[in-house]
Amino acid sequence: MAQYYGFDTHIKEDSAAYLKSWLSNLKEDAKFIRTVLLDVKKAASIITKRIDDISDSASTEPSPLELC
Repeated sequence: MAQYYGFDTHIKEDSAAYLKSWLSNLKEDAKFIRTVLLDVKKAASIITKRIDDISDSASTEPSPLELC
């Protein structure tokens, strides 16, 4: 999704600590990943819809030249 919308996909230096926290949570509860993935899917859908709505409204609004 990040690449599709042109977001930076650079890996941060603190990624190892971030991944370590995920692994810790997975060890505690294997269902954790399912919950997270469902939340990610929902968030991605909301973001995609919002971006598409903005794009659609921008393409249907008259340009300043058309208003003259």
